Amino acid sequence: MRSDLEINTWAKVSDTCDISVAVEGGDLSVQFRGQLDNFEMLFSPAGLDQLIAAATRGRDLLKSAAV
Repeated sequence: MRSDLEINTWAKVSDTCDISVAVEGGDLSVQFRGQLDNFEMLFSPAGLDQLIAAATRGRDLLKSAAV
């Protein structure tokens, strides 16, 4: 398995998107389910930490922009 990201895609996640998680071996599977589409991501523990840090920074930016 390669260690870098090989996919270029985007998805919009709104408050109507169902998000569920499951442990897959030593990784975390995150499933996003919309009305017509499904999207799944698999995170290693370190990758999940990076996502949480980036999402936290992004949420803070959105909050400060809304002021």
